[in-house]
Amino acid sequence: MKKLAVTIGSLFGVFASIVGVVAIFFPDALNLQKNKIDSFEVEINTRADADALYKFLEEHPGKLVQLSVNVCSTREHSNAQPRLERLNYGLRVYHDDCDPSGEFMCTSDTYYFADYEDEKAHVWGWDKFGDCANGEDSGVNGVGGYFMVPEGAGFGQGNLEWMLDPVDAKEIALKNY
Repeated sequence: MKKLAVTIGSLFGVFASIVGVVAIFFPDALNLQKNKIDSFEVEINTRADADALYKFLEEHPGKLVQLSVNVCSTREHSNAQPRLERLNYGLRVYHDDCDPSGEFMCTSDTYYFADYEDEKAHVWGWDKFGDCANGEDSGVNGVGGYFMVPEGAGFGQGNLEWMLDPVDAKEIALKNY
């Protein structure tokens, strides 16, 4: 009986050693290697903020990123530039030369955080106690999470469109993206 226990203990020891060597030298074999995921957080209040989001996406084609995009509650109804429109599935940032009356067609950059055809998509959360970067305390609307960035912005009727593909946090933990 003692020999059997020693043999079983030895086999477990050899197995643990093999798994350890594989984990150290071949981490992808056990799905242990984690890639650094670049993240970006912004509250869109100025043209520079909108340009920074655009530049970040442009610098990460085909990559997984973590985003946190916020808009002050009062900001989206003001005439300040850039003019913003919060959509159920994304955010539209109008170019500065747009006619504020809406009489003429404007060009914009649109960021899709969910499938725009999904009528149930509602990506925005609201922090009613959130303080805006401009000092207002009227609350902050935000969207965040992990997204696959497309190879580049698409074009739709004169507008640039970033079709970001959301990735569930569970998939990130499993490295299944």
